[in-house]
Amino acid sequence: MQVQSIQVTVDGQKAGSAELCAYIEDCLFEGEYKPAVLILGGGAYARYSPREGEPVAMMYASLGFHAFVLKYSVVPNVYPVAMNEVGKALSIIREHSEDWHVDSEHLFISGFSSGGHLALCYAEHRSSEQPKPAGLILSYPVISSGEFSHKPSFEHLLGTGWTDSERKRLLDELSLENHVDGKKVPPVFLWTTWTDQIVSVENALMLAQALKREGVNTELHIFRKGPHSLSLATKYSSAGAHEKNDSYVQVWTSLLKNWLFSIIDEKTL
Repeated sequence: MQVQSIQVTVDGQKAGSAELCAYIEDCLFEGEYKPAVLILGGGAYARYSPREGEPVAMMYASLGFHAFVLKYSVVPNVYPVAMNEVGKALSIIREHSEDWHVDSEHLFISGFSSGGHLALCYAEHRSSEQPKPAGLILSYPVISSGEFSHKPSFEHLLGTGWTDSERKRLLDELSLENHVDGKKVPPVFLWTTWTDQIVSVENALMLAQALKREGVNTELHIFRKGPHSLSLATKYSSAGAHEKNDSYVQVWTSLLKNWLFSIIDEKTL
């Protein structure tokens, strides 16, 4: 495996460039191209969760994926800086697809909590020139800015300085259940827990309904128990937080594996 760090620069960054950490799998034979995933950890747009970065990259590597972890810009940066960084990161991966042996037709985005919001935000609001991902993996995502919102995420994402009308418009734009477009949003793997006390299950339920209305093929899993921010739900990803080592929820990665390769097989036919 090769490990590289790449700076991602876009307009509006207030605290330097974002960082793209590339975990590039070795190829076993000439002409081999592997699928890839761009990983976006959570942190309420205030920080970046390392538990949802490298441990997740190693999980995808075990499935034969190239993995890229984007440490995107958080406060004091505001919308749409992080979203533009996602587009730039995907473009960088595609530009190096020959060097890194990336199958650019099978490039997924995997987002956790606020990173799930960022992944879907990119898919919904990207320009026609920006790459469309092959699929989205959304883990306990922040979705709605309405009644069931995780308010700190939207406060950090928008910052201050907006007029009341501008803020209202942006909050609507960022309430992603209201802006699903079946032509722009790829297939979705969505999971959360019923007892999540930070980002309520209603976020996933509202999104699933919107995806259904727009004809976006979706796989939804709601585990009956479990706290927020479980990452892989393993000892490795828990970083000593015992409540986040949950054998009941660990199965989500096995379910994901089946979903990923079903998508890849369909697109290969």
